[in-house]
Amino acid sequence: MILVFPAAAQKTKWAVEMQKNGYLLRFLPPNPSVVTLIRTIRQMVRSESADIIHAHFSNYNFHACVVSLLLGWDHKKVQTLWHFHSDWKVTLTLKRKIKDLILYRILGQYAYGIAVSQGIKANIVFRGMPHQRIFYVP
Repeated sequence: MILVFPAAAQKTKWAVEMQKNGYLLRFLPPNPSVVTLIRTIRQMVRSESADIIHAHFSNYNFHACVVSLLLGWDHKKVQTLWHFHSDWKVTLTLKRKIKDLILYRILGQYAYGIAVSQGIKANIVFRGMPHQRIFYVP
C-alpha cells in the first residue's frame, strides 16, 4: 500500500512523521494538468502493481477512474473506490450538473463508492451515482 498526496503535503509535519514510521508516501506534482495527473497516477499504479485505487478526496475521483479504465484496456484490472466523507451542500448549477453527469452517471458505472453516512450516500445517489455502486460504511 502506498499513500499519495498533493505536493503541498510533502513537507508537513504529519507526512514527515508518517514516513519515519515506515509508511510509503508518494506526492503528486505541484499544479499538474489533468493529463499529467492521470499519467502520474497511472505510473504509480503500474509500478506498485496496485489492484485498488482508493480516492479519499473528491478532487481525484475523476482521475482515479480514468486511470482504472485506461489500465483495463491494457488488461490490468484495477478497481476504483471513491470515499465520500464530507456532507457539503452543493449548489446544482448547470456546470455542477454537467460535472455530476460525467463523474457519477457515466464514470460511476465503473467505480464503487463508500459513504460514511446514509445522508451522504443518498446525496451522491441523487446526484447520479448508481445506488448499487455505493455503500454506507459507518
